[in-house]
Amino acid sequence: MTSEQTVCCECGRSAPAANTTDTLVSKTGWRLTRTRGTATFEWRCPECWAKRKSALAANARTLWPTGH
Repeated sequence: MTSEQTVCCECGRSAPAANTTDTLVSKTGWRLTRTRGTATFEWRCPECWAKRKSALAANARTLWPTGH
């Protein structure tokens, strides 16, 4: 796998060179996600993954508020 093959779907940043996709996830913080209900996979760099994770958590709190 080369960095030219792996690009963040949000910001377009190229992934660092890695021997395997496991290295991208475990050593560099890149995340591979699947779009629900499809066979579409998307890579996200650590910064974009953090933003997406935060947005998903905020959305979940809106849909399922606690403390009521």
